[in-house]
Amino acid sequence: MMIQELDPSVFQKEEESFEDYSEEFVTYAVDIYQDFNKVAENFIYGFFCNEEMSCGGPIPKKLLFSPDYISLVLNTKAARGIELAHQMIETHNKIADEPIAEIDAIKLVQESLDNFAHSGVPKQLAGGILLMYLELVKGIAMPDYVYEEEENGEL
Repeated sequence: MMIQELDPSVFQKEEESFEDYSEEFVTYAVDIYQDFNKVAENFIYGFFCNEEMSCGGPIPKKLLFSPDYISLVLNTKAARGIELAHQMIETHNKIADEPIAEIDAIKLVQESLDNFAHSGVPKQLAGGILLMYLELVKGIAMPDYVYEEEENGEL
């Protein structure tokens, strides 16, 4: 993709709306957004292509590439992903027949992060991929508030 020159005055306006930007800028911004989504999809697929769902069977691409998961991967910082992972495990333990011991939970998160690193997943995407991994592969439910935080830009 070729980077286009932008009119610097576009960034000097007091009130901003899509109408204030040139068509060229909007097209450029949409291209970047699509590129980010494609990067996330590539890393998600690269990691999950050989994984199976916790209930068995391959993970459908439609699920892997859902807008919620793509957004989660792109918007969850690593530290917040780790914090949420431990909260997910804690919540899981309250209802699970076989709770995960605290030391095993720490190992699970650390080993997952190590696997991501060895698979080439950049740390900028590891937080969201960690949450996906726990939900899809380990069967640990992600609470609704994670999606609400993501929608509000709080991750």
